[in-house]
Amino acid sequence: MVFNPKKMMKGILPSKNKKQKHEMRVISQRRMNVIFIGGLALFFVLSMTAIVLNISARLHQKPTVSKQVSTAEVDYRLQMFLDDYVRDYFNFPDKSEEQQKRQKKLDGYYNFVPAEMSQGQVKLPSKLDWLRLQSVKDHVATYRVRYLVGKGDDPEGITTNFSVPFGGSSGHYYVNGLPWFEAVTNFKDTKAYKKSRKLQLVGQDDVPESKRQKLDDFIKLFFDNYTTNQSNLDLISDDLKAITGTKYKSLDYAYYKEHKNRTVTAYVQVTFEIAGVTHSENFTLNLSRKGESFYVDKLTHAIPVGYAKGEN
Repeated sequence: MVFNPKKMMKGILPSKNKKQKHEMRVISQRRMNVIFIGGLALFFVLSMTAIVLNISARLHQKPTVSKQVSTAEVDYRLQMFLDDYVRDYFNFPDKSEEQQKRQKKLDGYYNFVPAEMSQGQVKLPSKLDWLRLQSVKDHVATYRVRYLVGKGDDPEGITTNFSVPFGGSSGHYYVNGLPWFEAVTNFKDTKAYKKSRKLQLVGQDDVPESKRQKLDDFIKLFFDNYTTNQSNLDLISDDLKAITGTKYKSLDYAYYKEHKNRTVTAYVQVTFEIAGVTHSENFTLNLSRKGESFYVDKLTHAIPVGYAKGEN
């Protein structure tokens, strides 16, 4: 028997597959057109869907509210300039050297130093006590001033209106003439008494004495807590803040008005004490029932005119 190694290895090793022959498939032009049109249509549909979703999201988005920042500026430079002028005008020193310095400084406020024909003016030492700007109109600033004239421990105090003509703008100002003095005017409306009705606490209600005692007790309890204890005040009132540092002294007047819905309006005047000093205050309290007691729904710091005549 003849040994053939090639034949033996052929039986052991896997035989090599014959190379497969690949055939190219030819796609027709019609099918290529269908594929192209289909892809283009799909791209168009996806694009339109994205656009619609984007528009819908914008429509449902809550608009962002931007805070308006005020650009208005309050320019106090004119008042600072005029305040300095008034101080230098009324602060007239005693010594001659200081008087010369003061006059030179005062001249620096003017655009042109005003001519003064009088040669016999009398100047006494003076000191500004206080100043308040009252008005600025038509390039004239009017001050209310108080100044002290004379030496020693008992100078004479003078209160007057003092008007200063000025010019300039945008932070650069000047005094353009001699200032003048005017009589002090009264700011009170002297006709107000005839126009207004006077509040008089003389009314007496028709609440029975038993109910009055309960109301008085509650009012006193309320003002005790109103001046001492926020926690207790929260139990008998609606969102009121205790005023610590003040002491409730007495209930001096009370007028109660009952309503059909069982609420009560209390018009009261009480006395408070702060650091040993007492004062009176008027209140209107709207009370509702709370079990056997009351509850303060609203507090107003006044008693209206006509409260006892059914007008409120």
